[in-house]
Amino acid sequence: MLYALCGILVALLAFGLRIYQLGGQSVWFDEGWSWHLAGLPLGEMASITAGDRSPALYYVLLHGWMAWAGVSEFALRYFSLCADVVTVVLVMGLARRADGARGKGEGGKGQSSLYSFPLSPALLTGLLYTLCPLAVFYAQETRMYALVAMLCTASSYALVRYLQARSGWRWLIISAVCLALAIHSHYYAVFLLPAHAVVVLIGVIHPGRHTVVDRKRAISWVVAVAGVVLSVLPWLVFASGGFAYDDGFAFPSTRLMAACWSGCAPLLLVGLVLPRRCGDWARWLLPACLRCWVGWLAGVGAG
Repeated sequence: MLYALCGILVALLAFGLRIYQLGGQSVWFDEGWSWHLAGLPLGEMASITAGDRSPALYYVLLHGWMAWAGVSEFALRYFSLCADVVTVVLVMGLARRADGARGKGEGGKGQSSLYSFPLSPALLTGLLYTLCPLAVFYAQETRMYALVAMLCTASSYALVRYLQARSGWRWLIISAVCLALAIHSHYYAVFLLPAHAVVVLIGVIHPGRHTVVDRKRAISWVVAVAGVVLSVLPWLVFASGGFAYDDGFAFPSTRLMAACWSGCAPLLLVGLVLPRRCGDWARWLLPACLRCWVGWLAGVGAG
């Protein structure tokens, strides 16, 4: 009961921070482009977004939202606000599931004793995301980023539920559907797949005197990923012309991939080795390292 109350307070804090001055500034170019595309007929919208090298799902949803909520700055941005507040709740749920699994894996009763304390790891994780300036910024933009964050977090939460449940096929389906929707909102959501692959690899291997690999769950996940890819292929074929022209945009792929690979090793070391060898304090290092790595990665991409 106390945990639920604290979780509600964190969600309300997130809502308050994101709604403050929500319509205080006029829309800038990218937000105006979102408003323009969402106001078009759906067929024309799809053609333009395909040529703009962007998937159309966010604009389709914003199209329906505008018909119901209006086109003021406040109304346009409120859609992203709602998505990001849901993300806060999902982040707390994901962190609680992960910490509960750790407690069970270390011989506990399946739930961390820290849940009896208001500032549990899950609540602290939600609070950190709530106060993150970058999250607040994108929650107040008429762009697809808050929606993508919500869908990716929902996909990750459902994947963890699938790996923890004895028979959790519906969670695998939910995870796949959310990931497909995220990719249909922004192509970069596909980069969640390698992280999910690592999570599945860890989840299907049960160490002991005789290591057991749950091949059935692993194969099921691969099939689900194939379904995600197949769901995106028709759009990619339709939008293939948009990738054929050169508008001067250059993606810093070499530097970004180098940053990804150089950051993965220390993250895996902190997340998988230290918690087992150094006690409970090490679990606080992973979110901190992850935030630093994401910030560095963003800087590399922007530079």
